[in-house]
Amino acid sequence: MTKIKATLIAGLAALAITTAAQAEDKKFDGAYAGAELGYNSFDFTDGLKKDAVYYGGFVGYRKQLDNNLVFGLEGRFGDSSASADLTSDVEIRAGRQLGVDATLGYVFGQKKDILAYGFVGYTNMKLTGAVGNESESLNGDGVRFGLGTEYAITDQISLRLTGAYANYEGNPSDIQVNAGVVFRF
Repeated sequence: MTKIKATLIAGLAALAITTAAQAEDKKFDGAYAGAELGYNSFDFTDGLKKDAVYYGGFVGYRKQLDNNLVFGLEGRFGDSSASADLTSDVEIRAGRQLGVDATLGYVFGQKKDILAYGFVGYTNMKLTGAVGNESESLNGDGVRFGLGTEYAITDQISLRLTGAYANYEGNPSDIQVNAGVVFRF
């Protein structure tokens, strides 16, 4: 009976150690949130492009498989400082941006601490036109896609870099290169 207890305890301890080791290897698994800041090249219409600053946040959930593939879903919210003067009285401003992206990536590196991924999703932005003191805003739906990489500096914190292109109804487009910090919980 004592040998059975000892064998059972040893087996449970080995299982617990193996499970804990697998969980440590999966640095990109679970819920996360973060903030990002970057460059934004906004094309209001053909030829009317403005460089600006983009800033925003994101929340998401990822599942890292044993073969190092990572699937995820991420929601984004942000704003751009892009604006253009059409005449001395007429201005167009790009505003808040919202979206949801599906992500697919792969984890590599000796410590399995680097994630390379691609994403595609729905995006919506607010565009405001102002004439004198009057303004009117409209929302534009679009498609967004891009690539990113993330480096886990700890088990809960990563740094990331993304590049994205979005095309909206009516033909405005947006190119972004953002750096961000990710907090996993």
